[in-house]
Amino acid sequence: MGSETTSLPGPALAPQAGLTRRRYLGLGRDAATAGGVLALTAACAPGAPKDAPAASQAKAPATIEHVDWWGPTTPVLTTYFEGIKKEFQEKNPHVTVNYSFVQGGTGAVREKWVVNTAGGTPHDTSQVSVAFIRDLMEGGMTEPLDPYIAKTPHMALGNFVDSGMFYNTYHGKHYGIPYDGPAMNVIGYNVQHFREAGLDPSPRFTWSWTVEQFLDAAARLVKKEGGRNARGAIAAPGINTANLLPWLYAHGGDFYNKDYTKTLVNDQKGRQALQLLVDLHHRHKFQADADGATLEGEGYAMAFTGSWTAGTLLDKNPGLQFGFAPIPKGPLGTTPSSQTWTNQWSMVKAGKHKDTSWEWLSFVNAAPVQERYFAGVMKRVSGRKDFCRSAAWRNVVKDFPALDGIDGADEQAVPVGQDDAHHHRDGGRLEEDPGQRVGRERCPRPGRADRQPAPGRQLAEIAAGPG
Repeated sequence: MGSETTSLPGPALAPQAGLTRRRYLGLGRDAATAGGVLALTAACAPGAPKDAPAASQAKAPATIEHVDWWGPTTPVLTTYFEGIKKEFQEKNPHVTVNYSFVQGGTGAVREKWVVNTAGGTPHDTSQVSVAFIRDLMEGGMTEPLDPYIAKTPHMALGNFVDSGMFYNTYHGKHYGIPYDGPAMNVIGYNVQHFREAGLDPSPRFTWSWTVEQFLDAAARLVKKEGGRNARGAIAAPGINTANLLPWLYAHGGDFYNKDYTKTLVNDQKGRQALQLLVDLHHRHKFQADADGATLEGEGYAMAFTGSWTAGTLLDKNPGLQFGFAPIPKGPLGTTPSSQTWTNQWSMVKAGKHKDTSWEWLSFVNAAPVQERYFAGVMKRVSGRKDFCRSAAWRNVVKDFPALDGIDGADEQAVPVGQDDAHHHRDGGRLEEDPGQRVGRERCPRPGRADRQPAPGRQLAEIAAGPG
């Protein structure tokens, strides 16, 4: 959903300035008429004897462009992007993969889809955020992947997390491959700092904590030197819709009503969640006084961050002992919670090298590649169901126990909605609530194998602890 940093990238919940939804979809429909497929040419060795075996077909050279808001901004992501490109090109020497790394986050990638398609210069593949995939599907800009999936067994959608289907399905067709996650907002914390403050750093505490316990812990985690906060407890999250949602869910609130006809955020639960964020800025003195303080730099004991940041934390501080926890339960909530999402990889409908694009997409999202790079390099959860059962992920968890359970942590979180609709509609019909069909999609763990999300709460219900 965002770049590989410890700050919250968050879903892009608002359209970009100057780019209206009407203009956006109109451009998509106008531009989606372009297209083409890769032609294959046969090459024969001149002068070959009559009884020699027929020369194999040689594939014509092709160059494809992949667009992403992730970029080589950290050693972890640099290794990832260079690695998958090198491996793919070695396996497919006729193909050159070019990257377009877009600054400005998911909104900038959304705009690039529109501009490239409308201008007749479409790229080929892209990571697609839940924040705007709905608009791309409605605008006819994305290629339906079902025919490609049908001829590629390892890419069958049953191999990918069910929650991803909440975002990639439109009129019975599928336009994306669940790629990253499910990712979720978390409280990252320094295990050693917790112990020094006399706090229990285990999930027995942090996976069942309340706002009151969270604030008490934060007060104890501030380290004073000469009247200054030499170490902060937590940097206050920015106040915006994306950041409010996980705290809202942990307070027992909902953004929309059941019919998605009005927002509910302006109720007691919503006001309590918003007041807490305001208080973290202006009432509680939890901020570090040193500029540039971070969790990985040990200038903060906690951070509002994401489950995707493990690789970057360890890259910047290999000796860091850290944990991840859900957002603490509010006074009217029933359990700690968060929000979750599953971004996709998609193909451009107007792309000129669709077969080659699918080879690239299906290579990157294959189990061996995901295990090498998502587990081995980035220490983050892949969208493949079998990922957390792999030896690669088990080795990561063995080396970094803080990640134990993060593969199933999405069970406690509410799925974030698209851009201007928190729900998913197919031709005007409200589709099945994804929270009722993802409870067992990840690896079962002791104490959690038989637990299902409670009806009506989507993914917000969790066990008192991870077991």
